[in-house]
Amino acid sequence: MVKSKGRRRAASLKAGPEMAGRAKVAASHAKSRKVMPVSREREETRAKAYALRCIANLVEQGLAHMERLPDGESKLRLATGEVYRLGKDTLRRIV
Repeated sequence: MVKSKGRRRAASLKAGPEMAGRAKVAASHAKSRKVMPVSREREETRAKAYALRCIANLVEQGLAHMERLPDGESKLRLATGEVYRLGKDTLRRIV
């Protein structure tokens, strides 16, 4: 079913008059931008780096304490009481 121009405009105005033109702008931007494909391995590496930066920020702000365990894993204790074990590829909540 093809909507008329008036119906499409009315549908876009349901979100509010300030959002009416933004959907079109966002859609045209998404079509025109060039996105390079990223391998799954590189995406995982970026995600790990981001998670470690977030954990480091918590430690720097005094909201968490991190210690290295003899088996090579790390133990993260948050100020709220939760305890996590950080492995090479895992993050497990202990308490």
